[in-house]
Amino acid sequence: MRKVIVLFVFVLCFTSCKKDPFFSNFDTIEYYQLAIEDTIVERVLIENKDSVLVKTIDGRLPKNLKDEIFFSEINSDRFIKREFTSDDLNNFINLFNSNVFLNLNTTACAPIYRDFLILKEKNKTVGIINICIDCQMHNIKTKNNNFGGGIEGSELETLLKKYQTQ
Repeated sequence: MRKVIVLFVFVLCFTSCKKDPFFSNFDTIEYYQLAIEDTIVERVLIENKDSVLVKTIDGRLPKNLKDEIFFSEINSDRFIKREFTSDDLNNFINLFNSNVFLNLNTTACAPIYRDFLILKEKNKTVGIINICIDCQMHNIKTKNNNFGGGIEGSELETLLKKYQTQ
């Protein structure tokens, strides 16, 4: 009987969790896309395991919202920066609050984060989202939280494609 009660409480807590209200508290999204070909990325991953680029794309960076090494890397010529329009900012907020970003950790591969969203409020970074479209995975860092999981649906990919270079 005790196991049933514990299981019930666990399921109840899991299904009643709501997203942190932080995710609507930003007014700008800066989108950074890795601008290196996959063959070069594979070589860098093998040959330079401790490089800043590798730590960035494998998720070890950023360590916090003010990580100077991380921001120096994504502002290098290896990344392309774009800013979301106000319409796309609103679309992103709607997507985010519609469970596109799941808190489940299911993946068929080790994520290589090629897409980064820097969420800002009044020019101050309030969140960083690392995205691996290939693995359908994300990692979110806020002032108080760091969590990751899967990405549900193709709406996010469609939104990001508007800003990607070919």
